[in-house]
Amino acid sequence: MNRIALFGGTTEGRELAQRLADLPVQLVICVATAYGKELLEEELESRRPEGPEGNVFIRNGRMDAEKMKEFLQNENISLVLDATHPYAQEVTKNLKEACKSKEIDYKRVMRENESEEVMQEMCQNQQSIRVPSVAEAVHFLEGTEGNILVATGSKELEAYTKLSDYEKRCYVRVLSTREAVEKSLALGFQGAHLIAMQGPFSKEMNQALLKQVQASWFVTKESGAAGGFAEKAEAAKECGAVLVQIKRPTEEDADAVSVSEAAEWIRDSWLRRDPVPAAEKQEEMCRLSLIGIGAGSGMGMTREAWEAMKEADIIFGAGRMLEIPKMQGLPVWEAYQPEEILAVLDRNPAWKQAVVLLSGDVSFYSGARRLAERASEKGYPVRMLPGISSVAFLAARIQKELSGAECVSLHGRSCNVAAKLRSCGRVFLLVDKKETIKKLSKELNDFEMGRTRIWIGSRLSYPEERIYSGTAETFAEALPEAADLSVLYLENPNPRPQVISCGIPDEAFLRGKIPMTKQEVRSLTLSSLQLTRQSVVYDIGAGTGSVSVEAARIAEDGSVYAIERNPEGVELIRANRNRFAVPNLHI
Repeated sequence: MNRIALFGGTTEGRELAQRLADLPVQLVICVATAYGKELLEEELESRRPEGPEGNVFIRNGRMDAEKMKEFLQNENISLVLDATHPYAQEVTKNLKEACKSKEIDYKRVMRENESEEVMQEMCQNQQSIRVPSVAEAVHFLEGTEGNILVATGSKELEAYTKLSDYEKRCYVRVLSTREAVEKSLALGFQGAHLIAMQGPFSKEMNQALLKQVQASWFVTKESGAAGGFAEKAEAAKECGAVLVQIKRPTEEDADAVSVSEAAEWIRDSWLRRDPVPAAEKQEEMCRLSLIGIGAGSGMGMTREAWEAMKEADIIFGAGRMLEIPKMQGLPVWEAYQPEEILAVLDRNPAWKQAVVLLSGDVSFYSGARRLAERASEKGYPVRMLPGISSVAFLAARIQKELSGAECVSLHGRSCNVAAKLRSCGRVFLLVDKKETIKKLSKELNDFEMGRTRIWIGSRLSYPEERIYSGTAETFAEALPEAADLSVLYLENPNPRPQVISCGIPDEAFLRGKIPMTKQEVRSLTLSSLQLTRQSVVYDIGAGTGSVSVEAARIAEDGSVYAIERNPEGVELIRANRNRFAVPNLHI
């Protein structure tokens, strides 16, 4: 699929992204800041309530010319659309240079300059002046008096510090980002003289600001309709402020097109060009095989996986997994992060077959999915070869069925194991360290679930494989020498699926002398909240924790935070947490 890079978090950039999202292309949108990325994501989501498009990817971060070249090559870009701000001349220059060096199509997308007629009329009425740069505007304003509302962006603020008494005369309006505010403060713009806001701004908003700061001058760029120029001009006129306009750069691309023209050109011309070169490039790219090696020793690998390793130009993986191909004398490269692996592949275009070894099975709590997504984004053909997961391995060793059991993970994530044991009775669990096993055992014991049977599979498939069994009560006291990366099987001898409805009787709670929300009020409140299994709830002034407990029972895969300042209340919440076995209740 064709990959297009769209540079620019501008209004026209966001509009163009909407128009291209439905075309048969992969669109990589590049914005300078995390704030710009957030705005773009919100706009795309609001216009597409069914969810984000699978062909749209957003990147944020500033790039110089060299980084642009590297990005275009690594992302396998076929066309660059430059929808950056009209005044971002350095960015446009670097993009043109990068595209030329990589022989990539380039198209400049510009906002239409609707402000010309308005400006000519205002200049004739002596309501506005036009200058070629911010520096010229500062030079002009030095010979004037009165307050100045500055709306030329945080990048240009340093020039205004050359004005006499700039801290008193200038009121600067910048984006409400940390970067913009910190820069403004560092230059001496602070207090009422620093206005952090996100547009677009109406005429009324501009009027309110001009009146608030009692501005005699309003400095802005020739931003067209997309930049709200008409609203600024009308506000300045009605408030009696003179508009100081920075002219748009005259050295603009003669071949620049509007948003609608760009979308039409891509749809009717660019996508109809000869597709053979792109197809040939896809065929030439290295084929990536993601292989699940099973429990660890390689005993769980399929014959197809072994054949893929033998044919590979390079085999990636963590150090532990590379012991398998090393013993066969196969070429290896220790790396497991997607970005690192893909960077190595980009630097070695001669490779035709590559393998990535992953523990367990590629479809069960594996890093394979993220790697496959990133590789596919860059055009690499990907296939996945399954292995025997450590969960299946342990199930066979202890002769337990997987069917009917919950299979979950505490490896770098949270999970309400107690709730699953209470309802299902049987749980297979991945853990990342021994301390997790002990903490879980102690928690179950505190929840009066100490009779839960636990099997620990340690170093499965290796010569030093060990399987330990006991109860939550015994493992809470003393833990065997299990490996950090282990698999657990837990079995509750007395599972009792709980009724998930509101209204636990008041007498079921420990309450002491702390006020408690009554059963009827709890029932109505929680029913109105319409909580789901994944909800996150904050209970401020939690008292005895009765509302928190009921919320945690409903949102068993979410989190409930009970906030209480009374020490007696805190202890009661903790006691009720244990009484009702809700580990997802945090105090």
